[in-house]
Amino acid sequence: MAMASEKGHVRRLPDTDADGRKSLGMTFFLLSSTMAFGGLLVLYGLLRRDAPAWPPPGGRMLPLGLAAAATASITVSSMTLHAGVRAVLRPRARLLFPWLIATLALGLTFVALELALWLDLGSGGFVPGAGNRQAGIFYMLTGFHFAHVLTAVALLLWLVPGARRERYHANDSVRVRLVARFWHFLGINWALLFVAFFVWQRG
Repeated sequence: MAMASEKGHVRRLPDTDADGRKSLGMTFFLLSSTMAFGGLLVLYGLLRRDAPAWPPPGGRMLPLGLAAAATASITVSSMTLHAGVRAVLRPRARLLFPWLIATLALGLTFVALELALWLDLGSGGFVPGAGNRQAGIFYMLTGFHFAHVLTAVALLLWLVPGARRERYHANDSVRVRLVARFWHFLGINWALLFVAFFVWQRG
């Protein structure tokens, strides 16, 4: 069992071999996803470099408001999930459940805002095809990220029953830590997309 220290921390035992394999599997998954995201971002950079002007003909300036709100929601969700992980690693495992619910609420807010952004752009005629390379690479990258976010939301939901029963603690926390690692990874990737598509719009 985990033993409480004087400062309220717990003495966490080393991960088991099974936990180590899970961690290694997540590491390989994140590396492969990083290469995929990186390749698409390089493609975006090449398109911008070779275009006489950006946005190119048929393109448009992208609205900042919804994207900024989505960025804020996923950023704060990383903070709430980090707080949940810290609670698990201390003798306060009961706090994981509310932090997890807050993370889910913010994650679903991000999903809703990204869908609203797509609908807003689509209604304005910003759609792939007809030589609109800006729209094509935009939907490819944000759609790839969106699919990963839906997977991560499903993983957060998977943690909820155990968190409600206070199943996770310092020496049984690998699931929580690995899901959190994935979620933080997606937050970093969205920040890169936000800068690439919404902040750095002219080139």
